[in-house]
Amino acid sequence: MISADLVLIKKELTYKNIFDDKYSYVVYCKDNNPFKISDFGKHILDLIDGKRSVQDVFNILLKDKNDIELDTLSNFIVTLSANNIFVNFECETSEEKPFLKKISFIKLLSFSNDTFFKYIAEKYKGNLVLLIAFLYSTSITWALIHYFYSGFSFSIHFNSETINNITLAHVPIFVILFFTLTFTKIALHESAHAVSCRFFGQKVRGIGLGLYLFSPVFYVDTTNIWHVENKYKRIMVSFAGPFSDMAFVSSLYLFQSFFITDYIYANYFSVIISVYLIKAFLNLNPFLKLDGYYMIMDFLETPNLRTHSLNYLKGLFLKGENTNQLSTKKKFLFLFFGLFSFIITLVFIVRLFVLVLDFILV
Repeated sequence: MISADLVLIKKELTYKNIFDDKYSYVVYCKDNNPFKISDFGKHILDLIDGKRSVQDVFNILLKDKNDIELDTLSNFIVTLSANNIFVNFECETSEEKPFLKKISFIKLLSFSNDTFFKYIAEKYKGNLVLLIAFLYSTSITWALIHYFYSGFSFSIHFNSETINNITLAHVPIFVILFFTLTFTKIALHESAHAVSCRFFGQKVRGIGLGLYLFSPVFYVDTTNIWHVENKYKRIMVSFAGPFSDMAFVSSLYLFQSFFITDYIYANYFSVIISVYLIKAFLNLNPFLKLDGYYMIMDFLETPNLRTHSLNYLKGLFLKGENTNQLSTKKKFLFLFFGLFSFIITLVFIVRLFVLVLDFILV
């Protein structure tokens, strides 16, 4: 607990109301990550003016008939201090992450220098729009061509004749090819997010390697894009990753079409292309927490859309939360999005269960 006599001095903050019903704000502070607070949290920050002590703020809250204890206010201030918004107070929060959250994502390497992405964005800024238009048109064209000709059917490529001609000598080459191409695709995907973030003048806060659910991943931290007011620019940063995937798939398709003459390797490339294309379109699914989800969230300017939608469903059917304060528009949005999110998640779990069951029984 912090001293009740402490007079807090906060840095210059700006707020953006990104929730129509005034329940959520994004707080911007120079050189720090933006973060979200509730309407009541903003009220507390407004009371911290560099003259009032913590006790003074607490007394004002009591006069306003807010049901809050001094310990609760102190803990809230300690939590806020982790965002480095106070000039004269900094305290590490002692709250521990749950064990499963700790191990779900583990950083292995991290760099804060984004000079390379800044160089690319600035050097090619003049021609970047034309380049993007060209790549986008060719990407979609070749992606659709491959879709209609292959039908996403692995059986077309890996039929019995192809499988019978595969030897042990092919296996290590297949494995090396798959991991090399996959690493390249992931690196390009994340770099596209980073370059587009830099293109709009925002610093990339972190770049590195990590483990997500024990699988190696390349990641970039583009949270500074929340400093950009224009939602369409934020959407473009989210779309940059799936776009790079489609451009990569297009280049693979062209390479396979003109340079791969061996029947077995041509079919193997077709399978890889199909997998990557499926993943690129899956990444645009707004009902899973992938790039498509963040695009729709920015478009609707509704943060934590999935969480709010599922909480609305819970309140609607289980009487858990009061939903009367929501507008009709928000109720419809949360009902639609929540139902689809729940159904898609349920279908995914059932299909996964069936696949595991089939594997065990076989």
